[in-house]
Amino acid sequence: MPRRVFTYEPGVGLEQGNFISTIGAILMGIGTIAFIINIIATSRKPMNAPNDPWDARTLEWTISSPAPEYNFKQTPLVRGLDAFWKEKMAGNKEMTPAEPIGSIHMPSPSILPFFMSVGLFISGYGFMYHHYAVSIIGIGITLICMFLRSVYDDHGWHIEPEELNDDKGVKA
Repeated sequence: MPRRVFTYEPGVGLEQGNFISTIGAILMGIGTIAFIINIIATSRKPMNAPNDPWDARTLEWTISSPAPEYNFKQTPLVRGLDAFWKEKMAGNKEMTPAEPIGSIHMPSPSILPFFMSVGLFISGYGFMYHHYAVSIIGIGITLICMFLRSVYDDHGWHIEPEELNDDKGVKA
């Protein structure tokens, strides 16, 4: 499309494609406006939400909102594909635990996953533009980070049962 020209000259055979792309651009604009309205509307609402507002079927809806850093304080007993739904049908309000409450091991913070993703980005860039030396460098960065993450003995830290609150797995 030439600059500052809103349509093709008649008889070129490109009018239909131009019309379809114009409709697509209008629909994308409407979708963006709807998204921005949704952001503004939800930012004005209170942040307290119940655990399961949709009467859902899956495990992620059993966790409190906002989710604690450890997810589940006890590993849930999963008896099928829709585990939470099966518990609801059995009359339970929460998941049946598969083990007693114990200390929860939390890993130490690490910058290595970030560098792994940078390596994957570099290798993807190299593959996309057929610069295979750049791809090898990116894969090398990723593999080195994976190796360091594997051999580094991360003792992390523990959340003890005394630190856990009985109210939906939220840290005391």
